[in-house]
Amino acid sequence: MKPSSAMVLVSAIVGAEGASAFLDLIESGRVKELRCPKDRHGGYAGSLIPAVDYLQAMRLRRPMKRAVAELFQRFDAVVSPTRASVAYPANRNFEDVYPNVSGGPALIAAGNLCGLPALCVPNGLGENRLPTSIAFMGPAFSERELVALGAFYQSKTRWHLERPPGV
Repeated sequence: MKPSSAMVLVSAIVGAEGASAFLDLIESGRVKELRCPKDRHGGYAGSLIPAVDYLQAMRLRRPMKRAVAELFQRFDAVVSPTRASVAYPANRNFEDVYPNVSGGPALIAAGNLCGLPALCVPNGLGENRLPTSIAFMGPAFSERELVALGAFYQSKTRWHLERPPGV
């Protein structure tokens, strides 16, 4: 399965489940109070995902879960950048701030699709001294190990103590 395919599957699952989880907020109209412009209407779009698309995405998770399970027979955790960019302002859409950057690494989509735990911790300041982060993803039920890994990383670095301008 290509990384772009994983993103499509994740979008269908997260969109439909997100709309379901926040249905009260969406139906009340209070979704318009959210800071990020895209988030003010994303729930409406998620509520329109056809059931057949959602169910097909759920079926296609199985082969991806098997492939990722094989990866974790060889490794305790996988480490990657969390995003392909620095952070962006909460009141702007990602694509408006970074028009030439397409989301995050495929690893994040694969982890989301497979329902695997991940932990993100600060790992620097990039453009305009905005934060960057690193993601540790592990097999199912490895939350304790991921927190220990993140704590160890932070004990060896000082990035979690740094602040972007104005914070």
